Amino acid sequence: MILTPRTSHWATAIMVLAALYFGIVADGTDPGATKTVLLRFHAIAGITVLGLTLFHVYWWMFYDKKPGPVPGTPKWRRTMVKVNHFLLISLLLVGPGFGAIMVLQSGAYATLFLGSNIALPDFWEHRLREYHGLIGRIIMLLAILHIAGALLRAMKKPKGYLKRMWFRYSKDK
Repeated sequence: MILTPRTSHWATAIMVLAALYFGIVADGTDPGATKTVLLRFHAIAGITVLGLTLFHVYWWMFYDKKPGPVPGTPKWRRTMVKVNHFLLISLLLVGPGFGAIMVLQSGAYATLFLGSNIALPDFWEHRLREYHGLIGRIIMLLAILHIAGALLRAMKKPKGYLKRMWFRYSKDK
């Protein structure tokens, strides 16, 4: 499948869910092999989210603009959508960025990606850890608002609204 903004949107959604899941489960796991595997998956998902988000930004800057608002959308709702998207995109860059900095600065990359037997550091001692976790929680809230807004909009204007977010939208042909 060709990477387009629409496919990368859904891939990003799946990878954000994976990163959040593995991060939350790893946080409640005692140090050891299981925690290392969970954090490896968390880091891979986070790096993928960062790459997909950079692709989105690049695409919008140089090739195409984001889809325009649905005709008839009130100005206040368009503003809320723009703010939500801006915050989501920003945090999908900053959150994985903070995670990558923590992994590099702590030396955990050797254990997570190079097969080293060195014990993982206590990430709670890293100054970015608290912000990284907070960003994850804010991303969850913004994603819920994003989904709720789309579903509420679809209930009010059901004809083809959700279709434009799916893979085979008629304007793609």
